[in-house]
Amino acid sequence: MRFPGWIARRWSSRNVLKASLGLLSVTALTSFALYIFLYKNAKTINIQDIIGHLGFTTFAITSAIYALAMVFSVIVWGWMMGTVGHNWQWWEHAKIYFITTFTRRLPGAIWYMIGRVMMYERLGVPRTQTIIVGGIEAGVLIASGLVVALLAWPTSLLGQALSPGWFIAGAIGCVIVLNPQVLGAIIRKVSRQPDIQVSYPQLLGWMLIHSLTWACNGSILFALANSIHPLQPSQLPAVIGIGAATGVMSFLLSIVPFGLGIQEITITVLLTPIIGEADALIVALLARAVLTFNELLWAIIGGVWNIQELYESIRKARISLSEAKKPKEVEAIEVVPPAK
Repeated sequence: MRFPGWIARRWSSRNVLKASLGLLSVTALTSFALYIFLYKNAKTINIQDIIGHLGFTTFAITSAIYALAMVFSVIVWGWMMGTVGHNWQWWEHAKIYFITTFTRRLPGAIWYMIGRVMMYERLGVPRTQTIIVGGIEAGVLIASGLVVALLAWPTSLLGQALSPGWFIAGAIGCVIVLNPQVLGAIIRKVSRQPDIQVSYPQLLGWMLIHSLTWACNGSILFALANSIHPLQPSQLPAVIGIGAATGVMSFLLSIVPFGLGIQEITITVLLTPIIGEADALIVALLARAVLTFNELLWAIIGGVWNIQELYESIRKARISLSEAKKPKEVEAIEVVPPAK
């Protein structure tokens, strides 16, 4: 079965349902925002004060934390591609990761994986291996996010909003799937490549590094919330737990087209007990803006990097071609008269 054909059939068969869910999420966000601003006295918020709190310093801090999270993500992705795809070109991994991360914002999470498949095929990596690594990455991301959410789950949310029981059930499911034996059987079933093996130390290493990624995402949320509603340093773990829970839900529901709103609604609901509904909504919208800005920035860096390398390749090819077209100098042949 051809991969593009499978994608086209899968997308068309569920298009109506996905579009409906996407429209529902956007409608829910809009309704929730109107409810807060009309009935929760959010109109007393001074927009000028908010703008005054949000300056270059806040964006610089959040951008630096995002860059650190990107480093952790590239390390895990490159490690996975080296293990499964036998490709250890770290600069290529970073460039491809930068470019394709921004495409997660496109409707349906499948498109960023298509981009990775196409870019790695140029490097000689079979598409099946790239898809397998993408699946493993998704499982590790979800598992590590659930663990971080459980460890840092704020006590103010116990019995409210989202129940931690869902995260416990999800973590148990991830542990079962990410068992090396089960994972190896799935890989062999999907790809028929028995030489791909993943060990417990590798899985634990990937989960540990991605736990740091989730901690960075929560720290970004804390910095934004602190700029609107001053928080105590002791509240950082709780906000990290909220950030991890929000990230897992957003990742799981990223297959929904026009999924703008899922992450914002979750952040607003979970942050409300800590900073209030109005401020939580503003923080949620700011988080979307900051993340999108940084994703676009790193995608541009990866794209410029790729264009520069492509230009260098073309330049070298032209030099080689021009050298090949130059007429070669013919050495003089000395004619020796025959001996008498």
